[in-house]
Amino acid sequence: MRSGWTRDARYLLFDCAPWGSTHSHQDRLQVSVFAGRDLIVDPGQCSYDQPPARQLRQTAAHNVVMIDGQEQLNVNPELLAWHTGPQADFSSGRIARDGISHQRSVLFVKPGYWVVVDHIAGAGEHEVTRLFHFPAASGAVTDGAGAHTEFASGMNIRVQPMDAAKVELRTDLLSGGDKAFVTEAPVATLVAKGKLPMTLGTVLLPYAKANELPKVRVVKSADPQIIRFRLEFPNGQRDEIAIASESKELVIGAQQAKTRALCVRQGPVANEIISIPDGIGAATSAD
Repeated sequence: MRSGWTRDARYLLFDCAPWGSTHSHQDRLQVSVFAGRDLIVDPGQCSYDQPPARQLRQTAAHNVVMIDGQEQLNVNPELLAWHTGPQADFSSGRIARDGISHQRSVLFVKPGYWVVVDHIAGAGEHEVTRLFHFPAASGAVTDGAGAHTEFASGMNIRVQPMDAAKVELRTDLLSGGDKAFVTEAPVATLVAKGKLPMTLGTVLLPYAKANELPKVRVVKSADPQIIRFRLEFPNGQRDEIAIASESKELVIGAQQAKTRALCVRQGPVANEIISIPDGIGAATSAD
């Protein structure tokens, strides 16, 4: 998902690829983000004769979901939806095994930010942890409501949960570029506990100045498989979004559509309605 092809373009990779071989990493449904610089990063790899080589391949080293601290479900992802258009991109994929399923949907509201929604289905009480790895020199911090990088200049990113997850800043390993070298780096860790099913949302907000960041407000939904929220930007832009686990009747104000994701934008940046249908194709929009 890309805003353009310039050096400062914003870019997200959503990994919904099948397992390749024994050299593959536990990175199913991972996201990685670039906006002028790497902001949410893959750990890379070091030489196989180094002790960290195994750790860098495991689930905890990637920008994924862990359930009860266990390794990922060992099954190929299923691509459920993929749409691209001038106003938005959207993709959704799922892994499922042994009565548990994890579906991740990603919406790119162009050219600004991404929304990542994780639907965890199954039975019983579980701990669900979302991981977002920052670069080693990012100076990342948490204020309890979210986490963000603190590069002295250029672009930063804020990881903002839209649920009651506990936000922690942990450390893990990244490849240092040299195949024999690894370094510690901060990880935004969002921990939610409760009965399944769970619907968890995260906004990934690249920004140049902190005063550009919006207020993120969750809007109550009667359907636990639908997450609704509103972004209110300092410049007066207001984006309201609803995302479901499957195509459903979504309503935002006077707008209604049977869709996987509905976005109503009003303000100086954009006035448009974006609707994401089922299947593979192009997103639709109206001014």
